[in-house]
Amino acid sequence: LLEQQRKNAEQERRKHEEMAAAGAFSVAPDAELDAVGDDNDDEKGGASARMQLEILKRANNFRARQTLKEKAQQGDAQAQAQFAELEQDRKAQQKAQAAQSGYKGRKQSVQNENQQQPTQGQGQGQGQGQNVIPTSAFSNKQWKSDDQIAKEKGNKNLKWKQEQEAKVAAARKPKMWQQPSEAEMAKLDAHRPALTTVNMVGALPTNKECSDYDVDELLLYLTLNAASQNTFELKSCVGYLAKRAQSGEPARQHILQRNGLNILLNLLACGGDSDIAVSMSCCRAIQLVCESPSAPQYPVEKAAVFYLSTAMRNSFGNPIFCYTAFNCVCNFTHNNDAHRDYIVGGDEFNGKIVDYILEGMNRFRYSEDDITQNHHCEKVQISAMLALQNIAATPRGRSLIGTAGVEVVLDGFLAHVENNAVVSAALGTLINLCADKGNAQHFVRNDGLGYLLNHLQMDSFGGGGDDKIKITICRILRNIALEAETAQMLVQQEELDDVVTALLINADYGSRVFDETLQLTTALVSTLQRDYNQDLNRVMHNLYDKGLFAILCDALDSDAEQEHDKQPNPLVVEIHAHIAAILNAYVLSKNVDIRGLIFESADEYDAHSFVPGKLIGAAHRTPSAALAYSTNSIFFHCLDEALPKATLVRKLLLELGILDYLLKNTKWYRAPDVHDNAIALGCGIVLYYLQTWYVERQSNAIVCDWDLAHYKSYIEALNDYIKSQKLAGTPSQQLQQTQPKLEQFIKAIPVLLKKYPQ
Repeated sequence: LLEQQRKNAEQERRKHEEMAAAGAFSVAPDAELDAVGDDNDDEKGGASARMQLEILKRANNFRARQTLKEKAQQGDAQAQAQFAELEQDRKAQQKAQAAQSGYKGRKQSVQNENQQQPTQGQGQGQGQGQNVIPTSAFSNKQWKSDDQIAKEKGNKNLKWKQEQEAKVAAARKPKMWQQPSEAEMAKLDAHRPALTTVNMVGALPTNKECSDYDVDELLLYLTLNAASQNTFELKSCVGYLAKRAQSGEPARQHILQRNGLNILLNLLACGGDSDIAVSMSCCRAIQLVCESPSAPQYPVEKAAVFYLSTAMRNSFGNPIFCYTAFNCVCNFTHNNDAHRDYIVGGDEFNGKIVDYILEGMNRFRYSEDDITQNHHCEKVQISAMLALQNIAATPRGRSLIGTAGVEVVLDGFLAHVENNAVVSAALGTLINLCADKGNAQHFVRNDGLGYLLNHLQMDSFGGGGDDKIKITICRILRNIALEAETAQMLVQQEELDDVVTALLINADYGSRVFDETLQLTTALVSTLQRDYNQDLNRVMHNLYDKGLFAILCDALDSDAEQEHDKQPNPLVVEIHAHIAAILNAYVLSKNVDIRGLIFESADEYDAHSFVPGKLIGAAHRTPSAALAYSTNSIFFHCLDEALPKATLVRKLLLELGILDYLLKNTKWYRAPDVHDNAIALGCGIVLYYLQTWYVERQSNAIVCDWDLAHYKSYIEALNDYIKSQKLAGTPSQQLQQTQPKLEQFIKAIPVLLKKYPQ
């Protein structure tokens, strides 16, 4: 579409250059003037009687004025008085016409003439000033000075800009941390459950420094000295253990097998949660240990999770600690159902972790004054979103995070909309959160689509954007579209068709982004098309107006230009199936106008411009069960005699080779995964062409001629395959009803060929 626009602009530019060179830049070419009939063209003398009378009247007035002017110059006093009166009337008419004109530049000249009028009246006599029309009588209220126009334009821009800035500022403004009440603090302080699995015994070597300890010795030290007041040494030993975990998978495995996670959390339980250095070191070590794929096999005690939340509560003022702790929670819950269940399973103390993550995101969202602080805010947002994404992997996690989490994530998204790392983390969290119907509705109601469109438009101006982000956007919206209630809310949003169009236009044909966008569109129309849906019809019409069919046709044509000796790309096969499903949705629409859009491309002089006809080639190149069903459904319903262009469509499809596709191409109906209804639709199309062949020859009015004798054996092969392979056990009532009719017609073919020889 962009290339076509550039071509049109270039043609228009050359056209104006040629006209300017000919000295007729602002005049229409003669060819365009000749397109108007002589009787209706005022410029060729075919003016109406009223116009001719007005022209004659003005000419007579001009002659009379000229005559009086000549006499006045010769000294005739009566002629001077009459000429002055006519001149006064003429100027008054000019002022009135100028007041009604949209040309802004005349205002100043009219005002100047009006200011000079009394001086002229004094020289001409008092009687000549009676026809002067005051400025207030014809002053055009639409006229505005340059300053007024600039001011109003600035106010409009300022209003729009203020709205956007207010929205971004609200998202970037940190919410105040609500300290727990004294009763809540007392309750939290009183809850100090003991860990029962930390019971290592032994003696530490006396001839080694902590930095030289192996994993077992470090774990033993941390067990024996968990309550030590020497926090510096504790922090150092935890750091050494983290280095061992960072060295490789064998060390992480060994730490897990030796109950390392519980030992680290026990440090927090013994008072380490009140020291930020110890808490941060423990969180960092837990994060590294939980990177092991086998970490889910070694879950911690449920009571130990509480001390992770107390460490977060006690050290909340430090953004560096926040993103370290949130990264710890992210790995701690990654693919670990037990740890997720400890947090979201209903424990009021462990569930505080989610509250602390949300409050941390609110507190450290954005900093305008300090670049370093803002960098910390970005890291807090990313780590918190990844932690929420893992917690929201289960229905209970999505419910616990709830709509408050959706708002916080959207605020972080908007505050750092130019940062792809934050945006990617936010969208990854939303894809899990919006799997819950309540969260999805809250996302749509809180302008979630507007945020997505804003990011896509920024990416399009910046050079295309991140494909991973676009894919995630598609999946978020597809999850929402698969639920009827949330899909209905989605189509009511004005930004939906803009989002879909922005994704399609900036995606390469055959890419994963293009495929995901088509999946979104297919899910949307298939979910809501069961009933007449006015909002869906509006979206479908808007997509058509914005070039949806052109994009789909270009995708089909681009594949047709590829080499066909290679195996079809599985992604392209899937894309073609989605294209057919979307076109099928237009054909099956209950809205007459939407259904009629599919036939606007039908041109009897250019069969290849018919959009559904392009699916015939795609079905040959990239056969699939889904493509066969949608394609056959489109062709079957396009041949409905009730449609205004049914005969033309029948001719176009015949010219494009529909019978070769259905009869000579046996792969589609012999495919093991093809739906029986797809075969029934194919049989229905063949029956339609057989019936019209007979009716046209019976009435001796042949419109669509084709060689029945040539296709006779292929029709019989299709019928024989259905009888032997499909009919016995098929659940499809359509196939059970169509096959006997096809067989009956096959028996009559020899008689028909004999009666109507070709």
